[in-house]
Order: sequence, then C-alpha cells, then structure tokens
Amino acid sequence: MKSLCLVLLFASASALALTFTDDEARKIQSHGPWPAAWKGDPSNRVSGNTNAIDLGERLFFERRLSVNGQISCSRCHLPERNWSDGLPRAVGLAEVDRNAPSVVNVRYHHWFGWDGAHDSLWAQSINPILDPRELG
Repeated sequence: MKSLCLVLLFASASALALTFTDDEARKIQSHGPWPAAWKGDPSNRVSGNTNAIDLGERLFFERRLSVNGQISCSRCHLPERNWSDGLPRAVGLAEVDRNAPSVVNVRYHHWFGWDGAHDSLWAQSINPILDPRELG
C-alpha cells in the first residue's frame, strides 16, 4: 500500500510539472540560472585571487586570531553543522546575544551581520575578531 501511495504521489507531481505553459516556464527560468554566476567584489582588490582565498581559509581556522589563542571562527561556524553551530546563542570566549548564522552561500548577500551594518564580508569579519565575547 505504501509503495502504491508513493507511485501515485510521484505520478501526480509529474502531471503537475507538465502543466506549465511555455510562457510560464520562460518566466520561471528567467529567475535563474542557479547557482548565480560568480561576480568579484568590487570593494575588494583581491576578490577571486586564489592566494587571497587560501589565506582567508587559513585565517578562518586560525586560533591565534583569538586573544587567548584557543578559538577560531570555526568554533561557531562548524563545517559539519552546515557552517553554523546549532546553538540558540553562539559561544566564543563568552556567550553572545545571537546565534551563529550559517556562512553557506554568503557571497550572494548584500548586507552582512545580524544588523546589516556591513556592506562587505571582509568588513564584517573584523567585528568578531575585536568583540571581547567572540575572539577578543
């Protein structure tokens, strides 16, 4: 019975997918392509430079950026947790007043930080390094 229900579900989903007119399909496709093409950050003179990308990755995992030399950005942005930590409030050197957002696809954002105070990722990344509750 369960397999029959699945077959009917997929059959009805396929039938719905075929009901788009050519005009509707063009409108849907006009919102793509997915993923969007990569564009360099005009405010960052090394945007897209492989050496800068490598340095950024190393700094993301670098514990020496913290005042006590024990934590890095990856403390709250864990690769195995979709680049977040799953906690209601992030904990760096101390608990902060917000959670750690995922950094997946952050390159598509226009504003950064919970308050949207930064217009570039490189500018936003300075805050956690200086915040005494995060890296100090």
